[in-house]
Amino acid sequence: MKLRYDVTGTGWADCAIEIGEATATVTASYLSDALDDLVGAVVALLCGDEQSTASFAGEPGEYRWEFARKGPDGVIIRIRFLGAGSDNQPIFDAETRLRTLAGALLSELQRLLREYGAAGFKERWVRHDFPERRVDQLKELLAR
Repeated sequence: MKLRYDVTGTGWADCAIEIGEATATVTASYLSDALDDLVGAVVALLCGDEQSTASFAGEPGEYRWEFARKGPDGVIIRIRFLGAGSDNQPIFDAETRLRTLAGALLSELQRLLREYGAAGFKERWVRHDFPERRVDQLKELLAR
């Protein structure tokens, strides 16, 4: 599994995900706190929730990440684009281990923090802070 989150300009980010043959790159604007929302959805699963969602608001439209637990340690990830002219079909649909997803996300968060620092991330993302509290939650849950 590969996951990459890049702040591509003031208030804009791209997130690329790859699991096996399934790949997608989705865009987010600062209209939503996309990174915090994504980490929060994964934290919810690690805390025992059966399903969770994250939203990447665009201009226009939205990429909706849908997560569903599968068995004791699996997760199904679906991403849909919701907007004018969309058919609501997933643009990404794959399965992985929940700990694999959480580990890839934690690695990406740590890379972002090394690259930008919390202040630098806020400067680029504008409306929302770097999700430091979520990073701590993720670390704690993965250590269990």
